Parts: sequence; structure tokens; C-alpha cells
Amino acid sequence: MNHWITFLGAVLVLGLSVWISLNTKPKTFRKIVSVSLFFVVIAGLLFYGFGLNAPSGGAGEAVINAFRTVLYTISLFGGGEKYDALMKAGGWFSQNILWQILYWAVHYTAVFVTASALLITWGKKVMRAFRLMFPRDTITVLYADGNVFRYLDELEQDDTATPVYAGPYSKETENKIREYNAGYAPLEDVKPDGKWLKKYLRFRKDQKNIRIVSVSSDDMKASGFLDTAVKSLQTLGISSKRVRIYVRGEDVLRYEFLAERKDSEGNLYVSDVYTQSEIAAHTLMNEMMPYKTVEFDYDTCRAKDSFRAMVIGFGDSGQDALRYLVRYGQFLGSEFEADVLDSKADSTAGLFRELYEDMMKRYRIRIHNADGFSREVYSLLTEEKKMNYIVICTGDQKANLELLKNLETYKMMHPECFAEHAAIAVCTKDYIEIRSDSGNSVIRPSDLSVIFASHADISARNINDLYYRGKVEKNENREATAEELANYWYKKDPMDRLSSISSAEFIPTFYACAGLEGKSREEVQKAIEEKLIHVLPELEHLRWNAFESSVGVKTMSEEEFRRRAENGTQAVLKALKSGSEEDFLEAKRQFGKARKDLGPYGLGGIHVCLTDWDRLDDIWKIYFPYVKKYNELLESKNEKPVRITDFKELDEKNIWHMLDL
Repeated sequence: MNHWITFLGAVLVLGLSVWISLNTKPKTFRKIVSVSLFFVVIAGLLFYGFGLNAPSGGAGEAVINAFRTVLYTISLFGGGEKYDALMKAGGWFSQNILWQILYWAVHYTAVFVTASALLITWGKKVMRAFRLMFPRDTITVLYADGNVFRYLDELEQDDTATPVYAGPYSKETENKIREYNAGYAPLEDVKPDGKWLKKYLRFRKDQKNIRIVSVSSDDMKASGFLDTAVKSLQTLGISSKRVRIYVRGEDVLRYEFLAERKDSEGNLYVSDVYTQSEIAAHTLMNEMMPYKTVEFDYDTCRAKDSFRAMVIGFGDSGQDALRYLVRYGQFLGSEFEADVLDSKADSTAGLFRELYEDMMKRYRIRIHNADGFSREVYSLLTEEKKMNYIVICTGDQKANLELLKNLETYKMMHPECFAEHAAIAVCTKDYIEIRSDSGNSVIRPSDLSVIFASHADISARNINDLYYRGKVEKNENREATAEELANYWYKKDPMDRLSSISSAEFIPTFYACAGLEGKSREEVQKAIEEKLIHVLPELEHLRWNAFESSVGVKTMSEEEFRRRAENGTQAVLKALKSGSEEDFLEAKRQFGKARKDLGPYGLGGIHVCLTDWDRLDDIWKIYFPYVKKYNELLESKNEKPVRITDFKELDEKNIWHMLDL
């Protein structure tokens, strides 16, 4: 009977070992096995040492029992058990069922240790197959060059992901990848027919999610891989709802084709593209948001002074640092000002000035043809307004550290030139170093944590869900379904999703400027309802303006807007009169372009609402008659009308959406 119990128990324990291995990180699994090993050794020695020791034995018998104790303890790991011998010895063991239950627990823990050790040592290939057949919530396909294992280390921190590396084949790489229980799809086998997805991802129709990640310095090879991967998804008919594509490249526009890839239902495969310098700037903002350097009047949510920044070095890192400072450095009662210093500014800033022309005009940004060691730095610091934020990104590590030391020294000598909570930071693609009154910190930009933007991404999705729920409730008097919410998010282009993420990341600024940090939800809602609802929408518009400008969108002129609105109205009237499908589609196209015309990544786009808060009412007066006429057309076609909500009210609704998070 005991043998059957032992056999069935061993089978169950083996299954448990496989299950734990599949659902924990390899390092965690090894720790569990190590602790279990220690437990079995101690417990086995205690059980056999005391349970078999005859009360009346001499010295010779004690030596024999000691030998038996060690031997029996070792035999536990081979499935051996001496339950009958312990019962026969009598005493405390035979008289207490709790000790007997604990003994079997020790026995099966020993079997678990042995099975797990075999899996760790010889069963890695089998475990990888199991892991891909029974993946966690997400399979992550990683295409990377350089330090591949750095990214696998980062992926290992994600308990929900099963990684598969797609790269050039080598035996050495395969052996290392085994340590991560990761899959390995050699690039030679990666073809657009989708077979590699089935072979290396063990793809099944009920599988939950696929995440394709590219972190490469070779944009040509990376874009080729991604194009093949997406074609594979399309070939197999994998829904875009189950796929996310993340890219870290050097040239964002090279990956624009991803914004047009659709599944069989016409939904976009969601893709987000970042450069290394963007990731560095994003990391810097996450660690030291501009609002932390500003003092506010909480009653009015207004900054007490203008926000002033300095960027030293204007290569890729400096340019992205400036864009992110603009994006998050907007406050009521505050003018955004920035001084950029680079001895080669004339040659490095040309394209930047062209791409972000509207941003350069809208904000007081001055570019100086001087380096960070020049006297011009200190002349600028002695100007009337105090400095809030300095970012150093010369591209030279030694120069960066020397400038950091120089500026800290000057700050100690002339504190009157700096805001009370001013920050000085070094921002590079490899590391971020921040000095402020809240302490010093050094951070390594994490490609994957920024690319996945897990917290911000969830918040952004929630903002979209809230917006769409309100839209459906108002227009159709019902609740939006989960499928509708998902479709609304997945049909958005990268620009819209990035805008939502930026909105979510600005939420702490709203709380800070209103003095609501740490307050309860009820206190926040009361404060907004009683005095802030007429203030915060204007700040939201400032934030939105800054975001649009920072991604290259320009203001649509009023003349252009009037022309488009008139053209659209004429197209609507023609469609109403003719009733033809062709005229209807043309009217819809004209309506879509009337107040905005944006590319997937914003660059070169125009938007009529990218203007001052006070001008929104005038723009709405031009737009309103057109919207009413357009809704007549939609109703004639039995289609849902568009919402008639003025532009200021949209900003107010965004505030409530953020609160609802």
C-alpha cells in the first residue's frame, strides 16, 4: 500500500514541479528548490535521528543509528521511505498522527527537489517546450542586437511573459538562452508564411497575447524583421487585439509602415516606436517631473514664477530632452522659457527648427552657439528669472560630469540664480544622473520599461475607455461593451495613443499644482467641483498644446480652417442632395480633415485647436454650423451623429476622466 501511495504521490509532485517551473522565473524556481533541499535535509536528520534511536542502545548502536540516519535521509531524494521502520520503533512517532503527516510532507518535498533538480539540469529543452505550449499571459518575441541577455534579464522580471528570442543562430547563444527558459527562433527560419510562429511559439488559437519587441541599432534589419513578423500574423489571421508591437529604433519614420498594418477585420496592429534618446528623456521625466521644481498657489493652481530651463548639448539627447521639458513643463501663470547651448548649434539644430517650428515660435526657446563651458552659461543664469531645470547632454561622459560639478558649485555660490527646488541632470542614452534638493540619483534608462510604459499605458487605455463609455452613454443611452472598448483603442494610430499616454503621465502635475497630492478621492472631487473645474481645463489645454507642438504638429491658420469648413459644408450639401454613396464618402473625408490633419507620428500635421485658450470660442463658432449640417447627413444615412461639444468642454471632460482613474 505504501508503495502505491509513494508512486501516486511522486507523479503528483512531478506535475507540481513542472507547474511551478512554468509559472515562476528560473531564478525564483531555483531558490524554491534550494530552500526545499535545506528543509528536507534538516527534517530527515531529525526524524531518523530521533525516531530510530533505540532508548537502550550502547555506543555501537548509536554509531549504527547515526549511519542509518544519514543513509535514510539521502534515500529520501531517491523516493525511499522508512515509514514502517519508524512506526516499528514506537515512541512519539507511532503515537502522533501529526508527526506521520509531516513525515510524508518531508518525503514528497524530497521527491519534488529531485524532480526539480532534474528539470533544471537536463530538462531545460523540455521545459522550454512546455513553457511555450502552456505560456503565461503573453508570449514576447524579442529581436535584439548588442547585449541580448540584458533584455532577457528585464523580461525575466515580468511574471506574465514567456520570452522567445529571434536572432542569428549560434550554439553559444542557444546555451545561454536555456538559462532563461526562453524560446529561440533562429532568424533563418523567420519567414512571412507564419510557420515559425507555430514552430517556435507553439502558437494556438486560444493563446492570449503576443508581444513583438525590437531593440536594434540597425533600422534596416529591424524594419525587415518587423515587416516579416506582421505579415506572418496577417497570414495566420491573428487578431490585432492580441498583438502589441514595440520598437526602439534610431529613425522613427522608418517604421511608419507599422501604423498601416491591419488584421483581417481592418483593425490596426498596435505599434509604438521610440528612439534611444527619447527613452532617456522619458526616463528623466519619470524621475524628475518639471512640476517638482516649481512652487504653486494652490487656491488658483498657478505657478508663482515662470518655468525656466537650460539644455547644454543639442544632439539627439538634447533635442528630445527639450521636447519633453516643453511637454511636461506647462503651468498656469507661467511662461515656458528655455536656453539651448551648443557650439555646433547652427549645424545640429537646422532640421529640429524645421520639424518643430510651431514649438519654437510658441515658447521662448533661444538657441546659443556656445558650449557649456563658456561664460554665456553663467550670464544666462544671472538673468532676472531663476533657473528651474538644467539638462546636460553633450555626448561626452567626461564633459558631462565636469559640467555637472561646475554647475553644482555655482549653485552653492549663487543660490539666488536658481529656483528653490531646482534640478540639475545629466541625460545620456546610457545613464541619467540627477541632483536636486530631494537627493541625488543615478538611473540606467531601461528600454523595455519605457517602451512597455506599463503604468502609463494602462492609465492611457483607461482614459480612452472612460471617454468612449461617456460617448456611447450620451449618444445611445447604453453601456459600451468590452469588445467595443477594445476596438476603440486598437483602431487608434500611434499619435493618438501617445497623446493618451502623455495625458496620463501629466496627472501628478494636476494634483501637485492644486495641492491635492495625498488627498482622498472625496477631497479631490470636492475641491475640483467647488473651485478648480474652471481652472484645470485651461491647464489641460496648455498641456495638450505642448504635447502637440512637441511631436511636430503646427497650428492650422484661421484662413485654412474657414476654407476647409466651407469646403466640407459644400460637400455635405452635395451629398444630402444627391444621396450618392460616393458623395457621402467624400463628405466624411472632408469632415475628418476639417479641423485636423495629422500623420501617424504627428510630424507635419496641423490642428486648428492648437491655439490659445481664449481663441477656442471663436473657432467653435465657425465649426458649430458645419457640425450640425454634417449630423443631418449622418442621420439621413442612419448613422450615429457626432457629439456636439464645444472645444473647452472637451478639456473639462478630460479633467473628469483623469479624476475617474
